[in-house]
Amino acid sequence: MNPGPLYRLYKLRKDQWLPREKLEEIQVKRLRVLLRYAYENVKYYRKLFDSVGVKPEDIKTVEDLSKIPITTKSQLQKLSPDEIIAKGVEPEKCVKIRTSGSTGTPLDIILAKKEKQFFDIVWIRSFMENGLKFRDKKVTIWSIPNLSTRKYWFQHLGIMRREYICFYDDNSDPLEALQKANPDIISSVPSILKLLAVKLKKRKSINVQSRAIFSTSELLERETRELIESTFKVEVFDYYGSEELGCIGWECSEHKGYHLNIDTVVVQFIKNGAIVTPGERGELICTGLHSYAMPFIRYKIGDVGITSDKQCPCGRGLPLMEKLEGRSEDFIKLSNGKMIAPTTFFIIMRGLKGIKQYRIVQEEIDKLIIYLVKGNDFEPSIPEQIRERVKKCLQEDIHVKIDIVDSIPRDSSGKLRSVISKVKIDEDVL
Repeated sequence: MNPGPLYRLYKLRKDQWLPREKLEEIQVKRLRVLLRYAYENVKYYRKLFDSVGVKPEDIKTVEDLSKIPITTKSQLQKLSPDEIIAKGVEPEKCVKIRTSGSTGTPLDIILAKKEKQFFDIVWIRSFMENGLKFRDKKVTIWSIPNLSTRKYWFQHLGIMRREYICFYDDNSDPLEALQKANPDIISSVPSILKLLAVKLKKRKSINVQSRAIFSTSELLERETRELIESTFKVEVFDYYGSEELGCIGWECSEHKGYHLNIDTVVVQFIKNGAIVTPGERGELICTGLHSYAMPFIRYKIGDVGITSDKQCPCGRGLPLMEKLEGRSEDFIKLSNGKMIAPTTFFIIMRGLKGIKQYRIVQEEIDKLIIYLVKGNDFEPSIPEQIRERVKKCLQEDIHVKIDIVDSIPRDSSGKLRSVISKVKIDEDVL
């Protein structure tokens, strides 16, 4: 890490304690610069602004953003790179991320290397506010093996050490691997942390110690939090973010909600086209303030939350989101009793081109139906690739039916769930 990133981290950690009014001034200043840049350099946004007769100078406040139409992931999927990537940006020199997302709708994202670095710094700020130290070892438990083992130069010096454990590795017990790793911080998704906690309760010989647990990527329900905390005897901190926008919100030690990073992103809560009042449920519409290579302006992220006007007792000026609703997925139960976290399927589907949307439904204990909406570059070999990936990851003889459909409907809550199980799950088998 060079002085540039370190200074930005220092500045971010300092700025969070500014009064909310000052943070909002910083937010609006960055917003206006971004809007001007997007209008002048991104074809899609110039066309979008012009379609409603709005110029960047018309947006003087966050509330004025409502003059700009909402952009959805499906709209961006239909655009050519030339339409959504800023002029002068060379994609081959950028960081490319292909998301699967908890909604099951993949999207290719382009980030300049400095933008990706800044995303990482924003995440680190939130981690450090909850106890992460430069010399700590942070161990992430994930659902499949073969995660990148690349290390940065500073990690070889014992700074920001990272280690990864595969929960479903048949050749390694995750609890034993975790005990051997001796982590300062444990990080994973709630569904895997829940499975670890249940296993740990039954394994009295295993002693796993850490200072804190970081949860992300799925909805953390109260019962799951209580199980994890009572089993591991440490505090759980929940985080909310996305590939498109980075870290959006995070809990502090007060656990009064999620601090929204308004110095890096604009978050609006919308219902029926209007901004909701505090305490009311709304869809999250987000604008990233540091994404210039491929901007996200009034982007419909696909999650629902409840806004708050309360001041956190911690004293930070970052406002609160009272509650996050969404990203609650189902476990898949196999005939051998193994429970598969939904994130496993997000990774299975990641990187497969030509899939516009998908949904995985477990109809029976030994039967999966995978619904696919084809994209422009869909290849005939995709269904077989999916079957092979599922077989490799699940290591189970399960029938996989691929069904090509025109569209995938949302459920009654308005969420586009990507993993659904119709198999009854007894909590005792988790």
